[in-house]
Amino acid sequence: MAKKEVIKRADLVTLLKDSKKRGARFITIVTDTDARLVKTPAHLKEIRKISKINGIINSSYEKSINRILEKIGEKPNFEAEPLPWGTRIDNTCLIQYNGKLYVQVNVQKDLDCAYYDDRTKKKIKLAEIVEYMQKKRPQAVKVRTYMLDNINYIKIDGRLIKIEK
Repeated sequence: MAKKEVIKRADLVTLLKDSKKRGARFITIVTDTDARLVKTPAHLKEIRKISKINGIINSSYEKSINRILEKIGEKPNFEAEPLPWGTRIDNTCLIQYNGKLYVQVNVQKDLDCAYYDDRTKKKIKLAEIVEYMQKKRPQAVKVRTYMLDNINYIKIDGRLIKIEK
């Protein structure tokens, strides 16, 4: 079992920037984000989502899609378009947007997810909010971006790290 470390958010930035030197890295992160519910009644306005995912940083979306195309016998000629928002920080998995930093992750598996009311801190059952959740389309390669401010834990290179706020 990995020994838990505690680092400041600025050290997380350094850790993620330095990770590119070692190529693609498997990570597990735990995030705490706005649940992004739509058309919610007043009592569900402040719902948060805690997620745990496994993914890969420093990977290429374009190469991932082209590998899939090759596997199914198609010509691997996919070219990714530029980011629709933000600016990639050269040679890193980081994106800067409106003064905030985000990490881009090729999600391999959603491990866990829970919802809670930010006002009362009580857990919310999925059945109570499912009708207000955004509908998602299946994707061959799931690339997500996570604001660094929302990452509570990261496991990388055998290190389990808690991020101080």
